[in-house]
Amino acid sequence: KQIIRVKADKSEIIAVNGTVVYYLSAGAWTSKRTGLTAGSKARFSTFLDYVFMVNGTEATAVWDGSGAGFSPSGNASSAPTGKFIENFRSRMWIAGNTTYPDRVYYSSTPSSVVTPEVTWDTSATSGQWIDISPSDGENITGLKRSKNTLLIFKNNHIYRIASISSSEPDPSVNVGTYSQESIVEAKDGLYFHHPSGFYIYSGGQTGEISKPIQDIVDNITVSNYTSICGWEDGDHVYWSVGNITIAGTAYNNLVVRYTISSKLWTHYTYPQQFLVSSPYNDGATIFHLVGDNNGNVLKVNVGLTDNSSELQYSLIHCWYNLDGLVSTEKIVSQLAFAHEGGT
Repeated sequence: KQIIRVKADKSEIIAVNGTVVYYLSAGAWTSKRTGLTAGSKARFSTFLDYVFMVNGTEATAVWDGSGAGFSPSGNASSAPTGKFIENFRSRMWIAGNTTYPDRVYYSSTPSSVVTPEVTWDTSATSGQWIDISPSDGENITGLKRSKNTLLIFKNNHIYRIASISSSEPDPSVNVGTYSQESIVEAKDGLYFHHPSGFYIYSGGQTGEISKPIQDIVDNITVSNYTSICGWEDGDHVYWSVGNITIAGTAYNNLVVRYTISSKLWTHYTYPQQFLVSSPYNDGATIFHLVGDNNGNVLKVNVGLTDNSSELQYSLIHCWYNLDGLVSTEKIVSQLAFAHEGGT
C-alpha cells in the first residue's frame, strides 16, 4: 500500500493495495492502474503536475490526475525501473534498479514547450546516471531531497548529490536507514530510523535523538527494519515500529512519538501496524493519514476509537511523598488523572 498527494489543484489520494492503484475522489475509490506485482512497494513523486510512480518491478508510469490512468509513455517514456523516486534540481531521480541497485538515474531538465516534458537516457555506457559506491555490500534504500542536496541512503551510510556533476564518493554520515518510509521531513530537518536509534539530519549534520527510549530501539525486530513508517504533524514526529517485547512485556503495533519542542517521547499501541503515511487536504481540513497492514486507510488522532477497537492506556508517573516523609503510613482511597482525548 502507498498513499500520496496528487496535484496542487487536486485533493485526491492514491492508494496501492495488492495489484491495483486506486485514487480517492468525492468519497469513492477508483482504479487507475491494474496488474501490478503483489508485494512490490509503490512510491511516488509529483513533478510538472504529473505523479510519477515506481515499484521496483513494473515500468515507471505517470498520471496527470485526469480521467485516464497511469501511463508508461510521455514523461515516463524510456525511464528506468526502480524502487525509489524523488524530484531535485528540476529533474526526476530514480534509484533501486534490480540490475544496478547502486545506480541513481536522472532525467533531463524540462523542455521549453507549452507542456514541459523530461526525457531519459539509461544507456549502460553513456547514459544519465551516477553510481553511488557500487558493490560496497550495501544497496540504496532511500532518496530524499534536503535544502541543497539529494540524500542517498544506504543501510549504514548517507551520501549526498549536489548536482549531476557533483556527488560524494564517500559517505558524509555513518548511519543510514533500512526503510524509505522511516524518513520524515519536519520543520527543523529530516528524521529517520537506523538500527542504532532515531536520528535528525539538519544543516549537513546528524544527531541521535532516541537515547531516552533506547530500550525500545534495542528491541525493534530486524524483520521490521524495512517496514518502519514515519510521519509528522507539526511539533511531533511518529514512527510505527511493529511488535516488540521488553522485559517480558509485549507491545503490539507500537508507535513512538517524539515532540520536537520539548524533546519528549511517548508511545502508543494500535490494532494494526502502519506501513505508509501521507498528509491529506480534503478541502477543509489537513489530515494525517496512514495505511495499515490490513488494507485500511486511516486518519490519525481523529475519533474516540482505534478503527472501532477500544483505546488502551498505560499511565506511568513518578512516585510522591504526600507529606515529605517515606516513613509515614498512608492509605490512598482515591486517585484522579487529568488527560486529553480520553474517554
